[in-house]
Amino acid sequence: MKSSYDLHNELADYDFSETSIAIIQSKYHNDITDELYQGALDVLKYYKIGQIYHRTTAGAFELIYATTDLVYDDELMLDGIICLGCVIKGDTDHDKYINQTVTDSLAKLTMDSFSPISLGLLTVNTMEQALARAGGIYGNKGKEAALALLHCLAAETNLVV
Repeated sequence: MKSSYDLHNELADYDFSETSIAIIQSKYHNDITDELYQGALDVLKYYKIGQIYHRTTAGAFELIYATTDLVYDDELMLDGIICLGCVIKGDTDHDKYINQTVTDSLAKLTMDSFSPISLGLLTVNTMEQALARAGGIYGNKGKEAALALLHCLAAETNLVV
């Protein structure tokens, strides 16, 4: 399995200075999503992304609307979008419905619009699991979402004919 370091090395030759990316961050569980946002932002700054936009939503479900709005924004003309959120299991099954709906909707939006959208949505059972994935022992999934998006963008320019 490749590490984040390996993924960084694979992108070393790409120039992202003309690239425009938005990060959409759910503010629900903002102690977690702030860490995810910072991780994604650190990666984008490392690669000297030309334009970085930040938008927030109330919760994870609202990522769908915000992403759709930005995908079809003819003024911004974004090259890609990173969606970040955190849904923690509670006493009901709400987490399953939200996680599935967000994932399915953003996957469909990606296919319909042919726009690169990276999803960094933590779907965890406990706050401890969320912390472990927002800069803890399992790394920072915001960084991973940013790297995944950059790999999509790099692949677009690296086609072999």
